[in-house]
Amino acid sequence: GEMMYKTGDLGRWLPNGDIEFLGRKDSQVKIRGYRIELGEIENALSNHPDVEAAAVTAITGRQGENELAAYLTGRTSLNAAALRTFLKNTLPAHMIPEHFVQLDSLPLTSNGKVDRNALPAPVGLAMSTGIAYVAPRNRTEEKLAAVWKEVLGRDRISIKDNFFDLGGNSIKIIRMVEAVNRTLGEKLSVVMAFKYPNISELAGFLSERLPLEAELPDEETETDVSTMDETLQILSQGDKR
Repeated sequence: GEMMYKTGDLGRWLPNGDIEFLGRKDSQVKIRGYRIELGEIENALSNHPDVEAAAVTAITGRQGENELAAYLTGRTSLNAAALRTFLKNTLPAHMIPEHFVQLDSLPLTSNGKVDRNALPAPVGLAMSTGIAYVAPRNRTEEKLAAVWKEVLGRDRISIKDNFFDLGGNSIKIIRMVEAVNRTLGEKLSVVMAFKYPNISELAGFLSERLPLEAELPDEETETDVSTMDETLQILSQGDKR
């Protein structure tokens, strides 16, 4: 006889009276505190002229957090950087997948629907960023590459690759900055990490020891402003705690 709120969560009663969470009735997931409908991302990807079919799912990242992975089939070879740029026109930063994988076809159930449980783990299958591989040229670049590999969960990173095109997000850039400062004994700020989003530029900045001013990236710098806002908000909340 009382009003109840239908959350869309699925669960079951356990013998001890607890409720076990089983997932969602819909395709909604929670990413970095945001409720996201996976279908919205799939629809946005399907609007790309070279994408034939798209499926998006949430996977568990190396640090135990939820991350978005997009699986695509296309008429031609796709690259992650172009897809991210395309999605930025219609989606906020927290809805852009960290992982992009191109498949010959999407696995289907007997009913003809995408079998999300049969989608492969994106590790080792990451789509190219479209940037030619350039190996580290000095000790600083080698150390930065090692940090990026650990934070991003990648085996091979070009010093010209953009951090965000490799799956970087607001949480990962904070971890990257902390690891760089710990490994190299630097005092790199998050704002400067946004300003120099690839290893080559970041290593040059660190070697020249430019003033660590809290300046915003130039207009010419390809930085996702919404990602930066989200990152600074997370840092602000941490300061309040």
